[in-house]
Amino acid sequence: MISFLRNSILFLLCMTLYSAHSQTIPNAMPGLQAWWSADSLKVGNGNPIETWTTNNNEFLFVTQPTAANRPTLIDNVLNGKPVVRFDGVNDYLDGGDILDIGSGGQTIFLIGKSIAQNGAYISKALYGNQSNRYAIEYDKQWSKGFLFLHQDNIGNNSIETENNPFGNNEIITTIVNNSIKKNFLIINSLLINSKSISGLAMNSSYNFLLGAYNNTTGTTPPQAGYYLNGDIAEIIIYNRPLTQLERQDIENYLRMKYFPGTERLQFSLGPDIVEPYSLAPITLTVPPKPYYQSYEWSTGATTASIQVHASGTYWVKAIDDWGYEYIDTIEITKPSLTQIQNQVLCAGDTITWDCGIAGAYTYTWSTGAVGQSITITQGGTYSVTVKDSFNNTLASSPVSVTLDNFSALASLGPDTALCRGNTIELISQKDQAVSYIWNTGATTPEIVFNTAGEYWVQVSNANNCSTRDTIQLMLKGIAPFVNFTASHICEGETTELSQQAMPLDASEIVAATWVIQSDTLQGFDVTYNFPAQGDYPVKLIVKTDQDCFGSATSNVFIAPNPTVQFIPPKTCQNGKTIFISTSTVPTGSIQEYTWTIDGEVFTGDSLAYTFGQIGSFGVKLAVVSDMGCTGSLIKPVQVREAPLVQFVTTKTCQNEPIICFDKTEYVAYNTVVDGAWYIDGVKHNYNTAIGKLFTDTNPHTIRLQIQTTNGCINSHTKTITPDPAPLTILEPLYGCVHKELVVEDASNTFGADITKYTWNINGTEYSEATPIVEFADTGSYPVLLNIVTEHSCLGTAQGTITIEKPPVVDFSFSPAFGAPPLDVEFTNQTSGASSYTWIFELYSISNEENPIYTFIDKQNAVARLYAYSEHGCVDSAIQFIPLQLADQSLTIVDYRIVPTSYGYNSYEIDVLNTGNTPIRKIEFVLESPHFPPISEMWEGSIGVGKILQYTYTAKTKISDALPIPFLCVTANITAAHEYKVYNSDSMCKDFSGSFGIYSISPNPAYNQALITFNTTEEHDLIIDIYDSKGQCVRNERYQDVSVGFHTKTIDVTQLADGIYTCKITSGNKSVLSSFVVGKL
Repeated sequence: MISFLRNSILFLLCMTLYSAHSQTIPNAMPGLQAWWSADSLKVGNGNPIETWTTNNNEFLFVTQPTAANRPTLIDNVLNGKPVVRFDGVNDYLDGGDILDIGSGGQTIFLIGKSIAQNGAYISKALYGNQSNRYAIEYDKQWSKGFLFLHQDNIGNNSIETENNPFGNNEIITTIVNNSIKKNFLIINSLLINSKSISGLAMNSSYNFLLGAYNNTTGTTPPQAGYYLNGDIAEIIIYNRPLTQLERQDIENYLRMKYFPGTERLQFSLGPDIVEPYSLAPITLTVPPKPYYQSYEWSTGATTASIQVHASGTYWVKAIDDWGYEYIDTIEITKPSLTQIQNQVLCAGDTITWDCGIAGAYTYTWSTGAVGQSITITQGGTYSVTVKDSFNNTLASSPVSVTLDNFSALASLGPDTALCRGNTIELISQKDQAVSYIWNTGATTPEIVFNTAGEYWVQVSNANNCSTRDTIQLMLKGIAPFVNFTASHICEGETTELSQQAMPLDASEIVAATWVIQSDTLQGFDVTYNFPAQGDYPVKLIVKTDQDCFGSATSNVFIAPNPTVQFIPPKTCQNGKTIFISTSTVPTGSIQEYTWTIDGEVFTGDSLAYTFGQIGSFGVKLAVVSDMGCTGSLIKPVQVREAPLVQFVTTKTCQNEPIICFDKTEYVAYNTVVDGAWYIDGVKHNYNTAIGKLFTDTNPHTIRLQIQTTNGCINSHTKTITPDPAPLTILEPLYGCVHKELVVEDASNTFGADITKYTWNINGTEYSEATPIVEFADTGSYPVLLNIVTEHSCLGTAQGTITIEKPPVVDFSFSPAFGAPPLDVEFTNQTSGASSYTWIFELYSISNEENPIYTFIDKQNAVARLYAYSEHGCVDSAIQFIPLQLADQSLTIVDYRIVPTSYGYNSYEIDVLNTGNTPIRKIEFVLESPHFPPISEMWEGSIGVGKILQYTYTAKTKISDALPIPFLCVTANITAAHEYKVYNSDSMCKDFSGSFGIYSISPNPAYNQALITFNTTEEHDLIIDIYDSKGQCVRNERYQDVSVGFHTKTIDVTQLADGIYTCKITSGNKSVLSSFVVGKL
């Protein structure tokens, strides 16, 4: 017997080996990944198991380092074999991150038992809905109780069953077949179910556990409630899906080991059979088993046994109620008839049929012959019956032999005379011939005759029947060249045929004969009505006056007319209707489309048209095919009433809701029944208004589609591009106490104008673009800015203004005095400053914190210190460096007008001791056009280089009508006991902001006139003095006189007593004032 399956022999061999050498069967299959069996453990009955190593790989194991959590080995449980018992409380074994399901798939076999309705045999998973996990477990949370958990990276493909109650020893098989993208759960060899899977590998970092289920991180300690209360005897895992027969082999191995008597082994049809003589049939039978469900033989039979009449190889496959397959093959050798097939016999040939059985047999042929073979020369039906000496017979199937007379009938005809240019061809059997060989070497069905002589052809038909015929030809002239044209070739037209033959000698065409289908027409030009479209062979035969004939056959194609149709048959008012031609033509294509609607003509295979009125409109479509055939259709199109869909939008600003309002006008009997807004293709339910916020400035398409009561659906589409949202920016601002601060923003409006500013600065609102603020105290003040662009887009920003105090400036120097050149070292005692600027004498500058400077100019021995805070707040101090002992001098640093709360002005004056000795007494004089000079005397002590801040005791009333145009302050150092001025300084400030002369003093002037004036623009300045006769008696010029308060001294010693006019010119402006010289 020839075994059909290598695995069946291997299985039997391994079963023999198992009885003496355990743990052999799983190794026989390629792809073994892990194999645990309880009988491999050597810890002894009742002892805990710390490590369970696989039989196939000493480096692959599961372990339990905690003694209290170790399962126990129990001997003699299943057919005398041990099991690993888990207590259902805390026992489990951990393999770490092993045994992922690879791209090939996986097969698991497990012998186990659970005595509780919750408990995991195997788990490489995570407690929670997560991908790339698998487990075999009892789980009451699943509705059916038992579960093969398989959740790949696409979805949960787990298989559950209610047909596996806990409490029984069982063979569990799971298969993951990634190549066919399916998984399978098989319990006790019965297929429970299969599901579609992704077919991808499942890799995870979860721990591989026996006897427990992973926690919510896929690791340990395991999830409570899923510890196995039961046994595991053996686990076998392959890294591929086993075939059906391989699975049967492993399950039978497990059955023989743990459940002997339940195995189902392969059957045998017996040894190969050799029968040398008898013609009796041989019966092949599958050994009966009650669990066989179906049979399939190589002959196609589906019964348990068959009868074999001929030699050959026969196989059978039986399938049982578990789905197991049992296959065997047998070789049969016995006398067999040689059966020939139905065939064709060429006339003149023979067929010999030998029945193939030789010896002491009786032969009966349908022809009456009694030999082992016959010779067939004629068509007919033939058969044979052979009988042995035991009266067993074999009968052939009838064979039909068909006689082909092509060889006898094919002919070139009798010898004849032809015109040069005529063709030589078969006159009979031409339609049957498939190959030609002419004596000229040509292989075409016909050849052109040019020269008298003998011609032959060897021809064959499709049955390979062949013959050779010869003809003798004579030359009688030259055949004309034949051609014709056809016009009006569209279906239904009368086709015109016109001969275009030409003689090739001096002869003339005298006759033309047309052969079309079964019709024969005479004439050079004829007409013919072809019945339908299609190809029609037309043969034209022409005759010359020398009795030479010429012919040509050509197909005339009658082109089909287009079938004209278009959609739609009805439409709606005010909506764009797309008319689409559905016209067809069986062959070729349609080249031209012409639409006519209400007198308007359009072209193209489709047309977008809007009907403004309701009613019935005739729409005509005319088409022309590439063959010039035409067709047309006029179809009435019903236009139903529908509104003109319109909508409007609010402002279109980025990051602000854009509201669309339906402005369609509806009538009461045809209102909205359905509709939708489509924003960038996304559908939104219909409302009369819809809002959408766009975060970009790309073009967006908004379409409103409306369906009204009568079923009309119209729409309106707009493309909007949101205007950019202004990027409102407030950078951190810093200012100083009692100093004006210009507040500006750094907004980017992307080219749009800002139409509105709304500032809120520390609770006060401003509407100008750059408000100016001043703060009396230090601190951080909130700023809020809202802007509106020309597109009504809004922008907002928040910020802060930080107000700082100016530095407190002070410094000392050493030595206190001395003669020039004098090196003076300065000690900076300023607080709150980050940078410094020192100015020594007139122009020397230093930025050091504690500089050393050599003073030379005793007239300008002054040190000024300017201190700056981090954000630009400034304060200063000035001290005189005494280079001459006993010199008293002062400088007015500044003065201020301070309004009081009672309607009066108070005056503060800062003076600096620039001498080299303390100052004891100072006279202060205030002068203004609005009040008489006010003089007050101060007494005290001002140290060298120190500043006195003097506040006037006197106050002047504030007048709204007469504001102070200018104010001059004079400080005089006087003697202690008599009025003697030692040193003096003055300072004037303009408050009018106008160009004018304030005073000329003294008046009358004697030697000099001191002119006090104010300029508003920087220009060259001219002072002219005119006498009473208008003569200019003095002219003084000054270049680039700056804006502000000035005094100029004019020498009048050479002027006669009298009244004079002073004219001051700055740019194109002039002012005049009079004064007196001498004593009038």
